[in-house]
Amino acid sequence: MRLVFLVVEARGQALHLREDANFNLLQAAHLARRLVDRGVGVRVRLVIDGGQSVEEYSLLPYWEDRHDEWRRGVALAANRRAARRALVTELRDLLPFELEVNPSLAAASEIASELFYAPLVARLSLAGHPRAAAFERLAASRSPAIDLARWAEVEELAAAFAGRPYLDLEEEIARRTLLRRAGVTEVRRLAPAGATSTEWVGGVFEGLIAEDLAARERPHDKSEESTLASRLLGVFPALRDPLSGQLYFNSPTSGRVDHGKLRLAARDRFDLLAFEGSERTTFEKLRERLHNAAAGRDLVAAKYPVIPRAVAADLATEVAAALDSADEIAVIFLEGITGLINPQTGGFLERLLRESLPPAVAFHRFSARRGSRELVPNLAGVLPLVEETIAAQGADLFDPALGAGFDPFAAASPPRSPSPTLPPPSQERGRSQG
Repeated sequence: MRLVFLVVEARGQALHLREDANFNLLQAAHLARRLVDRGVGVRVRLVIDGGQSVEEYSLLPYWEDRHDEWRRGVALAANRRAARRALVTELRDLLPFELEVNPSLAAASEIASELFYAPLVARLSLAGHPRAAAFERLAASRSPAIDLARWAEVEELAAAFAGRPYLDLEEEIARRTLLRRAGVTEVRRLAPAGATSTEWVGGVFEGLIAEDLAARERPHDKSEESTLASRLLGVFPALRDPLSGQLYFNSPTSGRVDHGKLRLAARDRFDLLAFEGSERTTFEKLRERLHNAAAGRDLVAAKYPVIPRAVAADLATEVAAALDSADEIAVIFLEGITGLINPQTGGFLERLLRESLPPAVAFHRFSARRGSRELVPNLAGVLPLVEETIAAQGADLFDPALGAGFDPFAAASPPRSPSPTLPPPSQERGRSQG
């Protein structure tokens, strides 16, 4: 038996038509169909994390021309809290689904829902219907890329996932697309110990976070200590927002080591909300909070670099188990748009995947070609509406176009080092998975 693991980003496809995952998922489906037709076994594994808010991840990266306007509007407002609330409301009104903080999570009851918040504590509204305004905007665009007849599927999804965690909806949309297009029957998310989306809040990452904290707490030489990367924490706790008195919980929150202490500061990805100040804590106090989070009494969650480590370890375990029965194994990682890949997120996961695999396992990475986004309009929406348009591109989604003779088993895994095609952080802001 020959076996291929397709690892693909799958977050944001329920929110925006130009979301990278829309193209990566259809790339995975195209590859899977070709391999299945050749008698190759295919297992699709989804990468879904619960880090940045849905507005920051799937809307704001595409509207950079308005960031300065929004930033000034909040920073210079006489009533900054009201200005923040107005901005967040404006963005949420664009979304095809209404989201709310999940009240079934006891520790999430104090979250400031008027601000951005991490999707791992979000659920679909109990109303169970998509926003009519989103449909009207899509219809008004008159784009031939959008199949409005598929809106019935969007309504079905909204009804089926009313009151359920938002990340469950993301997984279902990815799964439907792949099962419909790829000819495979095995699609699941990569998550430690088969964790559900809500378990990302609790103790799933407790051991890895503890290791990360221990590494930051140990003394370092001065050259290493001077680099910000060596001092950043792979964790984000809930912090008290001084304007509202409620908790802010979102992965752009910064945690770093400063002179043996931990400094925590609320942040949003594009600095639109004008957070100021920070709070200091100790390693001991953060470990206590981590323990309480595992018991559901607090909110502390993992971010980069912890999440990629868990994802890579899960895949490595599965690949190792398959080695006894498979004649050949290959891993293909599909993530991002060519030229817009963040080496600190998708690039970091690529490196970990390469390092975790035995030398006999071939590894390949594909991203979508830069012009792919122009296939669909820059509108909030849901993948099924543009699935036909993207799927019709086939091999042309790949950059360079995927050759008809592509053999995933032909090349051994490259040397275990970061991909030379990735730009340094100073050149490309790129996408982030949280």
